[in-house]
Amino acid sequence: MTGGPHSEERVRRFVRDVSAHLVDSPERIQGVCDELTGHLTAAAEVGELEDALERLGSAARAASTFSRDVDRPPAPLRRRFSAAVVDLVPLIAVTIVGILEVMARQGSPVIVFPPVVAVQVGEYCVSPLPLPPLCEVYPQASLHPIGLGAALVWAIPVLALIEHRSGTTPGKRMFALKTVTVGGTRVSFGMAVLRRVSLLAGPVAWIDWVPCLWGDRGRLLDRLSDTMVVDASG
Repeated sequence: MTGGPHSEERVRRFVRDVSAHLVDSPERIQGVCDELTGHLTAAAEVGELEDALERLGSAARAASTFSRDVDRPPAPLRRRFSAAVVDLVPLIAVTIVGILEVMARQGSPVIVFPPVVAVQVGEYCVSPLPLPPLCEVYPQASLHPIGLGAALVWAIPVLALIEHRSGTTPGKRMFALKTVTVGGTRVSFGMAVLRRVSLLAGPVAWIDWVPCLWGDRGRLLDRLSDTMVVDASG
C-alpha cells in the first residue's frame, strides 16, 4: 500500500469512524466495513487515498451513503404511539398510583399525563412550568418524588442511551421501529435526549405530537433533533 503503515492506519481509523455511525446488524456493518476498506486500500495503492477520502467526506456523510435506513418508510403513527406506551410504562404506573392516592384522599383527582414535575418547598411550589400553583392544581405531582424521579430517569437519559447505542428502545424493538438521523445514521446521545425533554413539561408535552394530527409522522422534537423514526420490519 502506497504510504505504508500511515495509510493503513488512516484507512482503519476512517472505517472505524464510519461504522460507529451505522445502525444495522453486525453482519451488515461488517460488510460495509469490508467494502469500504477494499475501496480505500485500492485507492491508497495507486496514490489516490487523499482524493478518495475527500470524495467520501466526513465519516457521518460516508455512513449516510451506505445506510439502508434513509430510504425506509416513516413509522406508522399507531406503532409509534404503541411503542411509546411500552417505553413509558414506569411513568404511566407512577401516574396511576398518584391518581389512586389522590382519589383516596380527596375523591376528585386531576388526571394528567405526563405527570407534572412539581415539588413543594416550604410555602412554594417549584416547577419548570410557569403555571399557577401546580402542587394544588395537580396534587399527584408532589406524590412519590422518588418514584417520579426514577421513572423520568428511565424515560429520558436511560432510554436515550439505549437508543443511541442500538438505534431502538424496548418499545420500538417490540414494534419493529428504529430511530435514525435524517441521513439514516446513528443518533447521538444528545439527539436522543432532546427527543424526550418534552416529558418534563407535563401535559404540555402533547403539543409535541400536534403535527401527527395533520398526517405528519414526525413529532416537533423529531424535527428539532434532526431525527426520524422508521419502519424497520423490512
